[in-house]
Amino acid sequence: TYFSQIDTDDKGDLYVFSSSFEPGTQKPSAALRIKKGDSSFDPDYFFNIEALTGGRAVYKVWHVSGAYFLVQTYTGTEKDLGFPDIKKLGIANMQEKTFKWVDGIPADYLVTRIANTPCVHEGKILVSMTTATDYPYIYSIDPATAKATQGLKVKAGDVVSIGKLNKK
Repeated sequence: TYFSQIDTDDKGDLYVFSSSFEPGTQKPSAALRIKKGDSSFDPDYFFNIEALTGGRAVYKVWHVSGAYFLVQTYTGTEKDLGFPDIKKLGIANMQEKTFKWVDGIPADYLVTRIANTPCVHEGKILVSMTTATDYPYIYSIDPATAKATQGLKVKAGDVVSIGKLNKK
């Protein structure tokens, strides 16, 4: 199963992310770019994300703002398609080809679910995280610093998606 592994940045450049799932492949989990207005991959762009995550592969991605993307990775280096262990979050700057783990979220071993659909609001990304020890909380992640701030506590068993309504 593959999820949200293609998105555009604010400039309109399209990024395609690979989890590198092919059995026996030697290729890393990485990203390629198609520049706005082009119809083929940029031959000068290859971002080896796995090299910056200690061998962890990309699971899902979401554009936040500018060239920043929230990246959900496998917690370990094993890629289990049936029951993926996907409790790590990081911020990738696709222009600078940098990656930082998100600071200020619960420890991996406590996380039981990260929401399937986060929400971008005012340049930050809101993500719900459920732990084994408490109700879910909504975390606001600043992409420039990769710092999360714990926000709203949701008195529920789980939160699977976050959205916002725009008044027209």
